[in-house]
Amino acid sequence: MSSQTPAWMEEEQGRAATQAATGRTVNSKAKTAPKVKPIKRSTKGFQVDDERAAKWDQLVAQMKNDKANKRTGPQLHDEALDYIFEKYLKT
Repeated sequence: MSSQTPAWMEEEQGRAATQAATGRTVNSKAKTAPKVKPIKRSTKGFQVDDERAAKWDQLVAQMKNDKANKRTGPQLHDEALDYIFEKYLKT
């Protein structure tokens, strides 16, 4: 390797090449996190007046930065729609 590459990096690259060649991993028996399927989403067009759009953008930014109750825009959309359904759908 080049003379500017630290010795430890050359050692790690050699180890990685050996592992890639053998197909082994360092800890192949370690548990892996379960894969979470993403929610299937559909795009719906909404027309919102400028004042409500500005409030929405402010709310989304505020909730993204809230460490205790963090929510993203799509999560807030779902929550808002759930409130509307609860109020207006009589099932």
